[in-house]
Amino acid sequence: MGFRDANRGQAIQVGAILLFGILILGLSIYQASVVPQQNSRVEFNTYQEATDDMVSVRDDVVTAGTEGTAASTTVETGATYPARSIFVNPGVPSGTVSTASAPNVTLSGVRPVDSEASNTRAFWNQTSGTYETNRVTFTPSYNEFDGSPVAIAGQGVYRLPDGRVLPISAGSTISGNRITLVTVRGDLGASGRSVSVTADPVSTATRTVVVTGTGTSFNVTVPTPIPASAWNDTVAPDVVANPNVRTTTPVGDDSVRITFDGSRQYELRLAAVELRAQSGSNAVQQPDGSYLLGLTGNETISTNGTSPVAVEVRDRYNNPVSGADVTFTVTGGDATFAGGGTGRVVTTDGSGRAPVALRPNGAGTITVEAKRDLNGNGTIESYERTRFAITATDGSTDDDGGAEDINPSGQDDV
Repeated sequence: MGFRDANRGQAIQVGAILLFGILILGLSIYQASVVPQQNSRVEFNTYQEATDDMVSVRDDVVTAGTEGTAASTTVETGATYPARSIFVNPGVPSGTVSTASAPNVTLSGVRPVDSEASNTRAFWNQTSGTYETNRVTFTPSYNEFDGSPVAIAGQGVYRLPDGRVLPISAGSTISGNRITLVTVRGDLGASGRSVSVTADPVSTATRTVVVTGTGTSFNVTVPTPIPASAWNDTVAPDVVANPNVRTTTPVGDDSVRITFDGSRQYELRLAAVELRAQSGSNAVQQPDGSYLLGLTGNETISTNGTSPVAVEVRDRYNNPVSGADVTFTVTGGDATFAGGGTGRVVTTDGSGRAPVALRPNGAGTITVEAKRDLNGNGTIESYERTRFAITATDGSTDDDGGAEDINPSGQDDV
């Protein structure tokens, strides 16, 4: 092989090395710039999906609180990168969905109207109207995209970039003269590529209490991470436009006080919901009963009949409580309960109701007391008891009709 052939062989080798170096350089540039850009787009799209998922979580909370139906949503807290045969993806990002304390939901200057039951009015007049609630936050942790936390506060959903608050979805607690307040409880803290969040009803808003102001106005304070001025413009303009609302005022940096016309009447519904990881167990107990409500009135019955006596146990959200024991006692007159005895303990059913049948032993007035130590302190408050007065009459004054009234004996009567 001549000198010229040797030079040609060396040139080919050098060229191959140069081409290989250019290839490696190109691959390196692609890995360092193109792959991160592609992954950033994947993370951005996933972040948009996670934001929509948080809106669904908010909807689940409202559904659980107002309809009593548990609901679950999977939040895409991470991201799934496309498979690569040559290039390398970073580690899978893992975001977090968690709950944290938020300012309490409060009602002040409000009272039930006179047509509400006396125990309802008595309980409200002696309680503070303060309800604990949590804020729910999705905190992303991507490799490339700088996603802002997404929070649920009250019934609104917000993005929380540094120093700013951007409303995503409005959620109004007010519709006309109806006020619905759903609080969130639970200790949620879950992370991973995705997190399944379940909203379980704790106290479902199945009862409505008609309220009005104790004066010319009353206030409802709800948590929100957005200032009241921005809240008025972007989150709840329908609240501001409501003729029942006088003003909305910021309370610190994370609450808004809504002032209502106290001369009008409103339908108030309250609820509590627990948020937990779908794989976890319930940690928030059903609230205890707070007051008794008589469901039957002062009846007039025949001495050979029975009279139903029933109460409903309600919690501090004004909703029925199941599994609560109520003690019924005949405190006056001659009567026993069906099955015998002048005392009976009845456990409330799934509707929060405890019924018992009263059987008179003679004519006269019979008094029955239902009570329960709902506070567990040994002292029975006025709203923890209720009384019934039943008048028993003999058959001669019974107007309910017997067999002769239903089937008269005249020849042509049917």
